[in-house]
Amino acid sequence: MNTESVFHTLLHDHPREFESYPVGINKMEASIPGIAHVDYHTTKTVHRVAVVGGISSVGPETEMFLAALKHISQTFTNLSLIACYIDFAHPKDSGLHPPEIDKFYFNNQQPESPYLWRWLTMGSPDFVIEICESNKVSIETSGFVPNSMDHQEHFSDLDDAGGFLSIIAMGEGDTPGLIPVVRLTCPQSNIKSEIDSIIEPLVTNQVKPSPARIELSKRESRTPLEVATTLGKRYGHKLDQPINYTQGVAISGRLRLSALDNSYPDPTEELVDLLNFLQTPNWFEKNKCSGANLAALCWADDLWRNTNNKNWKNILLKAADVFQEPPDGCAPDPCDPEFRCEDMFYISAIQGRAFQITGDTKYSEMTSNFLLQAETQQENGLFWHSRETPYFWGRGNGFAALGFAEALTYLPQGHSKTQEILQIHKKHLKCLLDFQLPSGMWSQLINFDGSYQELSSTCMIGYALARGIRLGWLDSEFIPALRKSWNAVSKRIDGQANLVDVCTGTGVQARMQDYFYRKAENGYDDRGGSMSLWFATEIEQCYRTLKS
Repeated sequence: MNTESVFHTLLHDHPREFESYPVGINKMEASIPGIAHVDYHTTKTVHRVAVVGGISSVGPETEMFLAALKHISQTFTNLSLIACYIDFAHPKDSGLHPPEIDKFYFNNQQPESPYLWRWLTMGSPDFVIEICESNKVSIETSGFVPNSMDHQEHFSDLDDAGGFLSIIAMGEGDTPGLIPVVRLTCPQSNIKSEIDSIIEPLVTNQVKPSPARIELSKRESRTPLEVATTLGKRYGHKLDQPINYTQGVAISGRLRLSALDNSYPDPTEELVDLLNFLQTPNWFEKNKCSGANLAALCWADDLWRNTNNKNWKNILLKAADVFQEPPDGCAPDPCDPEFRCEDMFYISAIQGRAFQITGDTKYSEMTSNFLLQAETQQENGLFWHSRETPYFWGRGNGFAALGFAEALTYLPQGHSKTQEILQIHKKHLKCLLDFQLPSGMWSQLINFDGSYQELSSTCMIGYALARGIRLGWLDSEFIPALRKSWNAVSKRIDGQANLVDVCTGTGVQARMQDYFYRKAENGYDDRGGSMSLWFATEIEQCYRTLKS
């Protein structure tokens, strides 16, 4: 029985108890399978454990690993688990090493390491059990508080100095906090009794949440408005030249936050000072090169309303007029002629606002024609990155969801093209629900199991869900997915607005694999901060609507 068969067996035999939860991508560029209890990623108060194999040089037979999983699940019903087995070839006694944080998902020697690291640390169980098979019995532990496990006489300290599990148990590196670790080594005949000897003391002592779990629970308990306030302190305070949506969206987000929260200082005066360079001669020629530059002005309509200064309105209309009416079936300049997903957002954000301000149908027609003529949505409902790029990039599908949501916000209701756009949008979102991970995230490649869980795509898709539910074109079937996505995103934003895994700037790629090798940014990131702030303010409005 191979590793995949282990998880297939559990999923087949217990479909209401487990769900597939892929870990990452191995050196052969194949998915690393994993599973999760259905309540592991919920907000329920449950005790969480991660069961892993293959990290150390002595690995279990898959039959033993399956027996361990079944026994834990059937015997300790108050535990919810995630599980994976890292099946990779390594020299004797080498084991899996902690990833180099500045080279995330770039490790050619051990690509399994960063994936498993992120899967465990962002899953933040109360403790990790590694299962190893040997003729000898040993139980090694690290990271537990006194009186929980360390008092057991037959337990010893984890002999893994500087290794993957030791670093996890010490809470070092890029992690929300430490996660205690147990390494169980025994013959298969002893697996049930030895697991009992480990877990029963923990159950007796109520299985204290790990520091990592406490930190993620704290993040998850914040309201969207609280998260937005955290983000607003760090993002939306600059607009470098050439201007770009990656910073402009955050400026818009701060204005939205101020409108939602009377205690948040009104940033209007500060932003006028910041953005006054846009009213100087010749600024526009330097900043109209692409849709990404023009979409940076998505705040101009709000600033016009806040200040009653028509210059901001005129700047927005000037940006909208850059888009030139194309021949039928072609993309308007400066959009990519191959109808990239990015342009679905860029054109909708600017043309939609221009239509709302003026009522001029040339803007609504420009938007609707682009979305309907792109023809990059596939039969399964997902969007290719462009007509010539047949890959379901995560942020590309996020741009599509966001772009359609922006368009539907401004297009005239009841119009035949509006209804056609809505049908495409709903088909897309319903398909995306099928690809949402148990954690609530969407991945770097939507349909490739194990590609990394990516923040900006999740924020964009979550924004589209929240906007559609709030404005009434999506019904209640989308609410659970929205809540899951917000819970996932909030856990990836710490108290200083540092972020976890935002795909770096990405054009169309030559191969599918090039997408999951794109760098994942962590810490400060304008792109992720902007979209997180938009998502936080939009879901805050959505929740208020649902309560009313």
